[in-house]
Amino acid sequence: MRRSRESLQNALDSGGARVLPKDPYAYLIRPERDIKESHRKHRDEAFDLISPLVENGDTRIFQFYGRNSPVTDLVKSKRCTKSKAYRELRRYFQRGQIKNANLPLYDNCGWRDRLDNPQAAQKKVGRPSKLSAATGEPRGINITRDVLQSFRAGIKLFYDKRLSAPLSRAFQQTLEKFFNCGYHQNKNGVWVASLPPAHELPTYRQFKYWYNKERKPRQSQVARSGTARFNLSGRAKLGNSTQMAYGPGSIFQVDATIGDVYLLSSLNRRWIIGRPVIYFIIDLFSRLIVGLSIALEGPSWLGAMLALENSVMDKVAFCADYDISIEYSDWPTHHLPEALMADRGEFEGYNADQLVNAFSTRVYNTSPYRADLKGVVEQHIDISNEKTIHWLPGRVRKRERGDRDYRLDAALTLWEFRKIMTLAALHHNHHQYLEDYPLEADMIADRVEPYPINLWNWGLKHRSGCLRKQDIETVRLNLLPEAEASVTQNGIYFSNLHGNNE
Repeated sequence: MRRSRESLQNALDSGGARVLPKDPYAYLIRPERDIKESHRKHRDEAFDLISPLVENGDTRIFQFYGRNSPVTDLVKSKRCTKSKAYRELRRYFQRGQIKNANLPLYDNCGWRDRLDNPQAAQKKVGRPSKLSAATGEPRGINITRDVLQSFRAGIKLFYDKRLSAPLSRAFQQTLEKFFNCGYHQNKNGVWVASLPPAHELPTYRQFKYWYNKERKPRQSQVARSGTARFNLSGRAKLGNSTQMAYGPGSIFQVDATIGDVYLLSSLNRRWIIGRPVIYFIIDLFSRLIVGLSIALEGPSWLGAMLALENSVMDKVAFCADYDISIEYSDWPTHHLPEALMADRGEFEGYNADQLVNAFSTRVYNTSPYRADLKGVVEQHIDISNEKTIHWLPGRVRKRERGDRDYRLDAALTLWEFRKIMTLAALHHNHHQYLEDYPLEADMIADRVEPYPINLWNWGLKHRSGCLRKQDIETVRLNLLPEAEASVTQNGIYFSNLHGNNE
C-alpha cells in the first residue's frame, strides 16, 4: 500500500512504525559470480526498462497512473504494460535503489524442504480431492523423500519396460511392492499384498505428478519401445535425405519387395507360378526410377544384378522389348552412380566388393531395422502397390471367411506384368508430383516443377559430374558372381553343370 511521507513520519514519531536494525534486502549485494545467469538476464532487462526513469530524477514517476507521468511515454516506446513498469520501479525503490534490486525472487517460490519437513507426516498439505471433500475422509499422504524413492523404483520396475504397461497398473504394482503391510492368501490360495487404508497410501494423482515432473521422455521411450523402434520412429528429425545428394547420380537407393500379385505361366496360363520379386533403383536427388527388375527369383544377388544391369541399359531398347515406344528424353538414364545405398542384404558381401573395385561405386548399407535411412525407395514401394499392383487381377487382399481365393483371379504372365510396371515407372517419372520435395533457391528461381524428370534434367544441367557411363557388357562381366570352373572332355564344368564345348 502506498503511503505519503507525512503519514510515514507520523507513524515513526508515534511508534506505529520502527526502523529495522538490519536491512532485509542486504543479501542482494553479492558478487556477480554468485548470481545465476538467468537471474542476471532478468535483472538486466528490468533495469534497462526503468533506467531512463530513475536516472533523470523526475519525481512524476511517483504519480502512479497519472496522465502526465513519464511512465506512460516509456510504456509506449518500450511496448510493455504499465503494471510491469510500476512493478519494477517499486522493487527498485523498496530494495535499496541498486541494480540488484530487480533480481527475481525465484528462490523464495514454493516449499523448498517439502520432502524433508518433519511436520509432513502430521498433516496432509494441499487441497483435498473431490472424493475426500465429499466423504470427509482423508486420502493420500505427504510425499517425503522415502516415498519419492519408492515412486522412482516403481517406475523403473513396472513402467519403463518392454511390456508397455499403463501408468495406472505400474502405480498399483508399486503400492503392492513398496507400501504393503504384509501378505495374505486369497480365496484361491494365492499370496497377495495387504495394503493399508487409503489415507495411509499415496494417490495415483501424486504418482502421476511426480512421474511427469521427473520423467525423461527419450529414456522412457527407449525403455518401453526399444532402441530399434526409437531410432526408427521416435528420434528427432534433423534433416532431409535429399540433402545427402548433390545431383543426379550422387546416390541411388535400391530395395526389393515381393509383389502383392500372383502371376500365370506364359507356357500354360492355367498354371499359377507365384508372386514376383520386384527391385527398384531410384535416384535420391530427383526421385527418378533409374533401374527396374522383375523376376521369380527370391531377393538375392541375381535380382539385384539384373536391376543394376537395367540401370545402365538404354531404356529405349529396354522398352521396345515390351512393345513400348519412347524417345531417349522420356527416360534418359543409363548410368552408374557414385554411391549405392542398400539394406544389408544382397549388397553386403563379396559380390558387392566387385562393384566397388571395378567401378569405384561406393556401397552403403543401412543399420538393421532402419528402413527410414532409405525412405525414398521404401515409400515408392508403397506408392507402386497403391497405384498399380492393388488394381491388378490376382492381387493379394484381405480375405474373409467364405471369400473366393484371390490366387484363382490371376490373369497376368510375367512378361505382361513387367510391361505394366515399366509403364508405371514411366508414369512416375513424368507425372508423380513431389509435394514435399525441398526445392532449393536456384530451383525456385528457375521455376522447376517438382516432377522427377524435371529435377533430373535440371540436375544434369546445374549439378552434373556424378553420373558414370559404362559399357553394358563390362557391367555384366563384373556383376557376375565369381566361382571356379574346369574344362573336361565333357565340356566346361561349372556349378555342378556341364556346358557344351561349342
